[in-house]
Amino acid sequence: MTIAKISFTQHIIHPWSFKTIDGKKIELSRIEKIKSIVMLILGLPLAIVGGPLLFYTYTNICKNRKIKKLERLEGDFSDIGIWYTEIAAKIAGKNLEKIADLLPQHAAKLRALHPLSKQIKSLLDQCKVTKDEPTLRSLLLQLGGSLKKLHDYNSEIENRLNIFIQKPECNTAAREKIDQAQEERESYQEMEREAYSDMATMVDTLPIHPGDMENEIKLLKGIPYGQQIGRFRKILQSQFVVHDVIGDGACGPRSLSNGIWPKLLQWRQKHGDQTSPEEEALAEQLRNEVVDYMIENVNNVKNNKKYNDDGTEALDYRSFCAPDAPGGGDDDPDVLFQRYADNMRRKSVWFGDQEMKAAARKYGAKEGVFVMTFSPDGVEVKNNRLYPREQYCFGNPKGRRIFLFHSGGHYEVMSPRVAYTERLTLKVPAGRQR
Repeated sequence: MTIAKISFTQHIIHPWSFKTIDGKKIELSRIEKIKSIVMLILGLPLAIVGGPLLFYTYTNICKNRKIKKLERLEGDFSDIGIWYTEIAAKIAGKNLEKIADLLPQHAAKLRALHPLSKQIKSLLDQCKVTKDEPTLRSLLLQLGGSLKKLHDYNSEIENRLNIFIQKPECNTAAREKIDQAQEERESYQEMEREAYSDMATMVDTLPIHPGDMENEIKLLKGIPYGQQIGRFRKILQSQFVVHDVIGDGACGPRSLSNGIWPKLLQWRQKHGDQTSPEEEALAEQLRNEVVDYMIENVNNVKNNKKYNDDGTEALDYRSFCAPDAPGGGDDDPDVLFQRYADNMRRKSVWFGDQEMKAAARKYGAKEGVFVMTFSPDGVEVKNNRLYPREQYCFGNPKGRRIFLFHSGGHYEVMSPRVAYTERLTLKVPAGRQR
């Protein structure tokens, strides 16, 4: 069987006449010629017009889908930002107004929250008149859940509207629609603030039930973090003695030193929680030892050593701490880290999360201690006892325990009222950025 050799140009000019490999000419029948001519007449215009038409239709469908996703408030915020940037760059005038027309629908979504706002007001009213404590606690738990929904929606709307506000392409018409939606959102934000404030006041009036820590923590989670501190301190005091530590910028080293050197804590217990005369000197010693330990880690990393002299893994604290070094203006990590280390030796400089972790690693290996840091958003309940979650546990889980209360900007040392008999089997993270 011979294989036909088809010439494209020849086929377009004479579609019914072409040659085989051996040079023989093939002629099509009259019907085949007519069919070829008809297909040629119909096919070329369709190819010329249909291709761009299909492309235009497809791209518009894609754009409309993106707009619909904006309208339905679906997807990740960063994706929404990308969608808007693409649309604003590729679609001209009237379509920008079309996007702006979506903004009242954002406000309509807010108005759809009216039933939720009525529910929140109803729950608040019931809480204010309820005298039965178990009923009040149940109502407050429901109120906390409803306020969480309102807060999440307010935050989502704010992020979506900010996407439009930050775009220079937004015209006057769009700005007016944004303002309408902003006013709608702000009224719900004001309601959220007032409801949270009322709820926090009511929660704070409730007595602490030491036998039901699970529900105490659930109730605590329903109010904003800043308003949780006082209540959480009361909850801790049902299981710990929280010792006041001077807030002079060295509360971290002071609190840790009371755990590393038990004589400081014993002094507090014997002298009405007064500060030991030795505390300041030992806190300064601890601060310098922790900084020295971090420097040792960095030097070992630079010298390709995997472990420090005490057997702990060498970590590169330059990447953790250098960005926070005062002064700035230098990209050399060694210069930045040295500046950071010099600054951290100052008495009034706070210990952050990374310094506490470094201290736990150092003294966990040296003194066999296990530092447990309690904060409102970092605890869990086991057998009705409070324990820090894994990410807040530092050091050796089998060592002598040091209990710290962290209220966001202040550390205090604690003594357990009842001995902690349960040993948590936690995998201690090697390090985390501040």
